[in-house]
Amino acid sequence: MNGLHKLYLVEGLPGIDKMPYTSALKDELENQGKTVIFYKEGDLHPADMAWNAYLTMEEYQEFIKNILDIWRRNKTQEKEELLDRIQKETCMEGSHVVIAYTKLRFPDESYDCLYEDLAARVIYDGRLPLQEFTSLLLKRWRRFCKQALNTTNTVYIFECAFLQNHIFELMGFYDMEDADIMKHLEDLLCTVSALNPKLLYIEPNDVAHLLGDPSRDWVQQMIHYVEKSNYGKIHGLKGVDGVLDFLKNRYRLDLLALELLRDNACSLSILRQ
Repeated sequence: MNGLHKLYLVEGLPGIDKMPYTSALKDELENQGKTVIFYKEGDLHPADMAWNAYLTMEEYQEFIKNILDIWRRNKTQEKEELLDRIQKETCMEGSHVVIAYTKLRFPDESYDCLYEDLAARVIYDGRLPLQEFTSLLLKRWRRFCKQALNTTNTVYIFECAFLQNHIFELMGFYDMEDADIMKHLEDLLCTVSALNPKLLYIEPNDVAHLLGDPSRDWVQQMIHYVEKSNYGKIHGLKGVDGVLDFLKNRYRLDLLALELLRDNACSLSILRQ
């Protein structure tokens, strides 16, 4: 590919503000005359599945039925507008439907119950058997690579889709050994090798300082995540201290992964926070 990177992976621990780095990268690429498509966590993603519900067709039909039942009682907007809002954040994948449910932005709180239903149908948090989980992600990344190769002068940026979401899941809920996690990451990277991917890793100054004010929403969300994870339960992790323990282990695995990338001659840039 003559040095052209068609895929950039922006990674770093939670609490690191990645947007300034991502925005600067996007601006630089666009100044070079490239078309840049940026996917962040929660978007209707072509490869990752974070914050995306994975429904069978029957579950999707039931979801639409529930939406229309609520709409008939409230009619706070036109039905076509409501269904169009859903369609924009939905795609078909074989016999399943993927919905970026956090992006739906329903018109009023009467629809809020539907978020919980969709959240229960994400593939993360150990909801799938390990082999099914890894196979599904590898298949999606492989399909994305094939599609991306058919685009001209287009570059893609993924935020948190490579290290963060996979290490969190494989460490947190499947209790995988280090070597097995590294093998999965290596397999994942191989699926997009034709895109000549480049990883930009934002290194923290200090892991403990990332947490800052423990009352912040994302810290509270991390506490909930860690305490419900298999890793958290096995190691008795609680509160902010538990999150710090979890993140330190995540950072250790990040560093192992960066060494793996160097050994495989993958393009890598380490940025300072």
